[in-house]
Amino acid sequence: MSQSNPSTPRSTKSSTITTSSTQSARTSRKRLATYGIPVDTIPWDRDEEIKSLVEEVILQKRDSPGLSKDAQDRLIRTVRAVRDMPESNVKLTLVDLIYPRPEYLENGQTLLLRNHDVNFLPNAIPKPDAEDNPNFQAALIAAGVSKNPKPGFAFGVSEKTFDRDQQYINVLLPRIASVSKDILYPFLVVEGKSSASGGTQYDAENQAARSGAALVHTIEQLRAHASGGNSVLNRSSKSQSAVFSNTVDPQSAHVWVYWCQTEESTGTKTYHMSRAKKH
Repeated sequence: MSQSNPSTPRSTKSSTITTSSTQSARTSRKRLATYGIPVDTIPWDRDEEIKSLVEEVILQKRDSPGLSKDAQDRLIRTVRAVRDMPESNVKLTLVDLIYPRPEYLENGQTLLLRNHDVNFLPNAIPKPDAEDNPNFQAALIAAGVSKNPKPGFAFGVSEKTFDRDQQYINVLLPRIASVSKDILYPFLVVEGKSSASGGTQYDAENQAARSGAALVHTIEQLRAHASGGNSVLNRSSKSQSAVFSNTVDPQSAHVWVYWCQTEESTGTKTYHMSRAKKH
């Protein structure tokens, strides 16, 4: 009598569990769309306005020096070295490697600022009526996302960027201008994951989508305030509402763009996301 292969049932069972887990994760992400958090990954280059923005901001070649061979080797060694470090170490190390330090003006001030592991203001979500909705909280938990965004890093601008009148407006609109402490009008978030924490690109993507939705929402609020209720002035401008994120793990780095599309006939807002580049 031939013996059955004992590994076959386990392999099939493992595959079934993995498939079930993946389907559950996808379902939990789709639930977030109900509350304005983008989950679709529509191609950015199918929308002419977003395509133009991505090409200008991300894909355009800059007149900046490339990394020398020694610098490239140091970068590779550093990335490999942090693979098994705690998540906070990975974030700090990779962000300092990937992003340049803020540029300073002659007076010692900087226009670009960043913060680290800072909670956004409470209930910073596209649909305010879902603030205390238990179904919304359950959807966030199922997708591994916190109630209020807390990205690994958020990049924004300094108050020195604005003149006196503009600074006054910022003070009047703290929930819009200062959604993330110590920086104004964040436009980029970074989520990093490490092997040591068991985090994945998918986890980083979900968390960044949460933050991206909140930032796009604040821009939409600012546009509505600036228009003074004038529907013509407040017409949807997808590129003006757009923000970006970078999701990083020791194996890869993805750049995402988020934006809001408003249906002019109904005023319905739909939040989108798209991966613009992958390394």
